[in-house]
Amino acid sequence: MFGKLKTKLLLIFLFIGVLPILTVGYIALDRSSQALRDQAFAQLVSMREVKRLQIETYLRRAKEDIKILAGGEDTKQIQKLLTFYAVDEEIEADEPFLTDTFEYEDIWKTNGKTLADFVNVYGYSDVYIIQAATSQVIYTAKRGDDLGTNLKNGPLSDSLWPLFSTRCCRQKNRYCSITSAIRPRTICLSP
Repeated sequence: MFGKLKTKLLLIFLFIGVLPILTVGYIALDRSSQALRDQAFAQLVSMREVKRLQIETYLRRAKEDIKILAGGEDTKQIQKLLTFYAVDEEIEADEPFLTDTFEYEDIWKTNGKTLADFVNVYGYSDVYIIQAATSQVIYTAKRGDDLGTNLKNGPLSDSLWPLFSTRCCRQKNRYCSITSAIRPRTICLSP
């Protein structure tokens, strides 16, 4: 009889002793898990703020760069020369811009170096000059596939380029310079 009572008492005391340990352990585990979640969330918020500031700084710098570039005499000169070139070559608004002629090559070599240097020095992937009236890409520093393309009805007409050129350039009825940064692309517009 004492053996059964002894076993019962042992089990009761064991249960009474283990229950608080399990309860305290569960509460400690829950609080430490919550503290780790809070710390991870705080780190993510902090990282978000750092990244936000980096992006804002980058965009502010890109905006300043494009304002300087678009207002520069070299940019204005090449835009002016290419406008006269388009008139001389009788390039229609719905056609691609001719870029494979000796005259175009001469304009690009003598007036495009500063813009190409700008791209290299500041780390942009390219600089585009788009004629507002026709949506033709009349200049790119890197001379990629989009050079000479008509954004309204050319191979890039189903891309986002026409949206940018129409939205920026049409409002001011002037030229539009576009820079795009290394992937993902950032497009800064200036009339």
